[in-house]
Amino acid sequence: MSNIVTYIQSESDLELLKRLRIDLAILAMRPFARDGISFDEGLKLIRLATASGTSISLEMDKIYTQNEFEIFKDDLKKLSFEMIASLRVADLGVAKYIMEFYPFVKLELWTEAIGSNVTALIEHERYFGRHLSTLILSLQLSKSQLANFCTNISTDKELLVLGRIPIFYSPRHLLTGRSDADWMEVAMASSEETPHSGFSVVENKNGTLMYNPKDIFLVDKLSELMLMGVERFRLDLRHLKFDELEKLLPKVVSSVKDGGDSDCLKKEYPRKVISGYYNANKSDVLFAKLKNPNLIRDDSIYIGYVVSSLKGKYLAIVVDGEYSLKIGEQVKFVTPEGKTVKLAIGTLYLADGNNVLTVAEGVCFTGHIKGISAKSTVSIQRF
Repeated sequence: MSNIVTYIQSESDLELLKRLRIDLAILAMRPFARDGISFDEGLKLIRLATASGTSISLEMDKIYTQNEFEIFKDDLKKLSFEMIASLRVADLGVAKYIMEFYPFVKLELWTEAIGSNVTALIEHERYFGRHLSTLILSLQLSKSQLANFCTNISTDKELLVLGRIPIFYSPRHLLTGRSDADWMEVAMASSEETPHSGFSVVENKNGTLMYNPKDIFLVDKLSELMLMGVERFRLDLRHLKFDELEKLLPKVVSSVKDGGDSDCLKKEYPRKVISGYYNANKSDVLFAKLKNPNLIRDDSIYIGYVVSSLKGKYLAIVVDGEYSLKIGEQVKFVTPEGKTVKLAIGTLYLADGNNVLTVAEGVCFTGHIKGISAKSTVSIQRF
């Protein structure tokens, strides 16, 4: 089934795809992918897949520094391109290099960094031309945006419809600080400013990745996506155990091929799921939930915010509201943690040291106030 593509990490995964007649598999291997199996294991799977009639799309979603790019070019020479159907590239510099020096290889371009800019995608489509076979669309698109993309883009489109949602990547090693050898470190993360928790954090030689606590589930939207013009559906189930994968994958194939019961599949799925941005672009609603409620400003009384604090010396305040900051005026400070301090301003001076009576805009200073930290809001105290 060429309209389903999923990852393989072992011979067992490859055998399962053969049984289900999925003839295209994604292989993520070091040093090309952010999260993948070893180079030697990958080469072995490529040979086995070729022998079994399964096409391989090689993941290259790393972003390279100049030094890493030189190593990448050497590693590229070790690949047998006659056994690779396409390269899935995130770095535009890498995509340009492959187009120039490996023009016989099909390019599949990750567009997560481009997001909802359809004009940019059309330009990439024009630039890479016949070398570009697929655009891998961002998950941060609503149903209407996806329809607009599919209307304006002629290149085949791919979308993740089931699996884990990557929300952050850094080439830095944020858990251990080490970068000397191959390893993997897994941790759970939570937010200090909101109730959100359960983020899976994975660190390996290529950096640190963070995943949403819930997985994307758009299997119940497949008919709509097909009508829009999405040609291929990606599954990323690498975080599941093989017995879970073996149980779930046939039902996903049934949903795609025969319109199987997606509600039953959703109930049996071992993790909580969401539909993401698909149903509607609710970013305006979500933004309020993501913000620290203690720092939400009330413009009817807002003066500014604390930008810096030095114990025993000063508070630096940026005045950027409708009201001025004045000597002797009663004000209210609210810290990011929710602590409230009410007092009258005793001193007020500018960066040049000159004392002033009032500041209408810009940076000013007052005496240090115990417990007030950077980002605290400053407002008029009304009785």
